[in-house]
Amino acid sequence: MRTLLSLIFVAMFSYSQACTCLPIKSFCEQVVRGLDWDSSHLIIARAVLVEKVKVDRYRTDAIYQILESYYNPRNLSSVRIRDGNGADCGRTMNPYQKGDELIFVTSVWDDSDAMGQFSICSPPPLVVKGNKVHGHVFQDKEVSLSITKFRDLDCLPNSPSISFYPNPTSSELHIVDIQRTESQPVIQVEVYDMMGKRMMQRRPTIDEVNNGSVMIEVSDFPEGTYFLSLITGQNRRTEPFMVLH
Repeated sequence: MRTLLSLIFVAMFSYSQACTCLPIKSFCEQVVRGLDWDSSHLIIARAVLVEKVKVDRYRTDAIYQILESYYNPRNLSSVRIRDGNGADCGRTMNPYQKGDELIFVTSVWDDSDAMGQFSICSPPPLVVKGNKVHGHVFQDKEVSLSITKFRDLDCLPNSPSISFYPNPTSSELHIVDIQRTESQPVIQVEVYDMMGKRMMQRRPTIDEVNNGSVMIEVSDFPEGTYFLSLITGQNRRTEPFMVLH
C-alpha cells in the first residue's frame, strides 16, 4: 500500500510540474500581455459554443462561433479550442456545453485549423449570460458587469458598432450607422448560419460606407437564425437575426 501511495504521489507531482507558465490574474491582464508579446496570433473575442468534436477517448475539442471580436487580425469567424489536460497548460473543455457564450483571450497556432487553447495559468474565460459578463475581468476576484460597460474597458481595443433592421426579415436586411475611422475602415459584411457556414460575404462600396448604410439580400435563405458580421480593421462584431418567409 505504501508503495502504491508513493507511486501516485510521484505521478501527481510529475503531472503538476509538467506545465510551467507565468500566472495571470485577470482578463485585462491577459489582454495587455497578449498584445505586448505576440499580437499577430492573438484573438480576443466573445463567442458561442456551436459544436463539440470528439478527437479520441480522452479529448473533445470545442468549436466557437465568434459573435464579437475585440482583436482579430486574421478576421477569423470561428475558432477551435483544443481540449487541455492541465499538463499541457490547457484547460479541459468538459465544463462548457453547446450554447454557452464566453469571452476569452487565446492564440491561434495554425491558420488552417484556427486552433487555440484556454490556459490554466490564466483565470477561466468570462461567462456571458443575457446582458451580463461574469468573471475575473480586471482583478483577481469575480465581478459582474453589463456588456455595454465591458466594451468600454480601457484594456480593450475598440470594436465596431452594428445596427440593422428589420429583424425578423423575409427579404432585405439594412445595416445602418456604420462607424468608419481611418484606423478601422469597414472591410466586409458576412452572414453565417448556426453551424458556422458562411452564407454570403461582400465588401461595401465607398458610397455605402460614406452613407453609413448597407443593404444585403437574404430572400433565398431558408427560414432560421443567422449571424450578421461586420468586419472593420482587426475587429469583428456579430449579431443574430432571423429569416421568416
